[in-house]
Amino acid sequence: MYYVYALTTKDKDRIYVGMTTNLEARIKEHNSGKMKSTKGYRPWFLFYFEEKHTSLAARIREKKLKSGAGKEFLRKILKGAPVAQQDRASAFKGEPLCGNERIEWMRLYARKSSFFLRKRMDHLQETFISKGGGKI
Repeated sequence: MYYVYALTTKDKDRIYVGMTTNLEARIKEHNSGKMKSTKGYRPWFLFYFEEKHTSLAARIREKKLKSGAGKEFLRKILKGAPVAQQDRASAFKGEPLCGNERIEWMRLYARKSSFFLRKRMDHLQETFISKGGGKI
């Protein structure tokens, strides 16, 4: 299991987003000063995390939470403001909702496995031919 997490400082002026397989140990590392990027802002407090089944899904979600829209989503949670329904859904869904993120997910996955890409192209071609089209 992979975890995407968000930490904040005592005065809630900073947000750090990361990914790990051992959440408890990772937070200890941040607070012990082992991490150069978070060392100067200790102590850190966990205020949000998500579980993902694959490292790829976790990496994509981490990237999303590090974006401007992702940081806005996390700031809303910190302030206790209501979160939009789409934000709530994307937080717990295994794959991203946005079309561009799906394309990015497919590209990342294709890099890891050319088999997946070949299978997908075969499926698209079969679908196209079955609907009366010629060969792609």
